[in-house]
Amino acid sequence: MRILLVEDDPALGEHLARGLREEHHTVDVVTNGLTALDYTLLLAQETYDVVILDVVLPGCDGMEVC
Repeated sequence: MRILLVEDDPALGEHLARGLREEHHTVDVVTNGLTALDYTLLLAQETYDVVILDVVLPGCDGMEVC
C-alpha cells in the first residue's frame, strides 16, 4: 500500500512512518500543509491508497489540504 503521511511533528512522523514501513507499506512523509498541497497536485500522477493528514499544520492546515 502506498501512503502519504502529512505530519509536522518530526518524531511522531518518523515513528508512524517506521511502523508503516515495517508492515511493508511505501510511505512518503510531508511536514507542512503547503508541501502537502503540492503532493495533492501530484495525485494525478502518483496513486496513494491512503492519506494520513494532520489537521494542525504550518503553511496551511489539514482542512485546507483536504
